[in-house]
Amino acid sequence: MAYNYAYMEGYELQPTKSVVLNISHKQRKQESNNQTFKMGPNDMPSIEKATHLGIIRITSLKGNMIANVEENIKNARRSAYSLLWGGFHGHNSLDVETMVHLYKIYISPVLLYGLELILPTTSSLTLLENFQKKLLKQILSLPTGVADITVKYPNRNTTY
Repeated sequence: MAYNYAYMEGYELQPTKSVVLNISHKQRKQESNNQTFKMGPNDMPSIEKATHLGIIRITSLKGNMIANVEENIKNARRSAYSLLWGGFHGHNSLDVETMVHLYKIYISPVLLYGLELILPTTSSLTLLENFQKKLLKQILSLPTGVADITVKYPNRNTTY
């Protein structure tokens, strides 16, 4: 149907980007789904992993959550490191308020991107929280061995 609509409107669908992703759920019985989908005269490939708008899709719901959390942490770390040359690093750098503001507007959105579409488990939320604690300790020039209670979160309207 999408192929016919695209043809009528005069645009062409990308065959390399149009794929089939069979998502399974552990509570449902795993059916051997040999159904093929076509886009025009060609069969659409069935794949195990796809990315759309920066959100990773995998055939299992749990795999979606794990892959997206790990990717977000990696991207947030890259965003933080890209700010290091501008003084985003604890000792002899920008003042604390500016660093926290940079964290809120540049790093936190990258860390949380797309998580409203998946249901993170407690272990995934723990990974996100540990990354956030470690990064805040780093930008506040605190040793990593400092108790976590000393790190106040920028999203909780508290002072440092």
